[in-house]
Amino acid sequence: MSSRMDTCFSTIDEGEVYGSDCRAAARADILAALRRSEGSHVATSPMPTLAPDAGTGKREVRGPTLGRAHLPGGTPMATDLWALIHPERQALLNDVAGLNDEQWNTPSLCAGWSVRDTVAHLTSAAKMTPGRYIGSWVGAGFRFNAMNEKGIAAQRGSTPADTVAAFRSQLTATTHPPGPLQATVSEAVLHGEDIRRPLGIKHAYTPEALVVVGKFVTGGIGFLGGKRRSTGLKLTASDAEWTHGDGLEVTGPFASILIALTGRKAGLADLSGDGVATLTQRL
Repeated sequence: MSSRMDTCFSTIDEGEVYGSDCRAAARADILAALRRSEGSHVATSPMPTLAPDAGTGKREVRGPTLGRAHLPGGTPMATDLWALIHPERQALLNDVAGLNDEQWNTPSLCAGWSVRDTVAHLTSAAKMTPGRYIGSWVGAGFRFNAMNEKGIAAQRGSTPADTVAAFRSQLTATTHPPGPLQATVSEAVLHGEDIRRPLGIKHAYTPEALVVVGKFVTGGIGFLGGKRRSTGLKLTASDAEWTHGDGLEVTGPFASILIALTGRKAGLADLSGDGVATLTQRL
């Protein structure tokens, strides 16, 4: 039987993942998926570099792109994935900077992690390079959850102000763990919802970012669970020009569709259509 890592897809520990909605994943499956993804156009693009702009002399980030991708309806997408990631980090910082202690301690949608833990996890992930990731994994005894817990502990700091400062320091970082950069876009969106939804904070994600995440979670990366959950369903975003698949109808806000596809039950209440029952059974 194929094993999968769902919901909080960066948290694995010998087949166990954070969140009661997450399914088991074997380490071999994950590494195989990463190797496959690294063969894609985006994953094999050079890491971002700072290059001088010919007109202004200023240095600009150039890195992995989506090539000639378009939004539904033919609208060109932003091609630089970092141009999607960095604004989402800034928006999240704006939302959490003024939280009180009770809000920081609120459980996120990733079971076992508070809002503060999840922000610290995003900081830890932003500091990762492929080499650091492997070193951290080995140092944690090849246990992904233990690796993530160490990363969170290192970035939480002593106070919420420390947590905010650590996250702020990584707003424009262009390092990331091994695997396709679409995973980093997905973390920004999905963990953004993990943090905001329990706090009742609304956020309008850019359509470009949501399209990247939609393609990523419904694609061939098996441990996310999105491909399995979306099979036989026609998914339609009610707030964007986006649809995926054929079959029973599932309609709702784009972000709610995405978090449901990745195992988060909090998205289900926003969805409608004769395919919602099927999607619910797959969580």
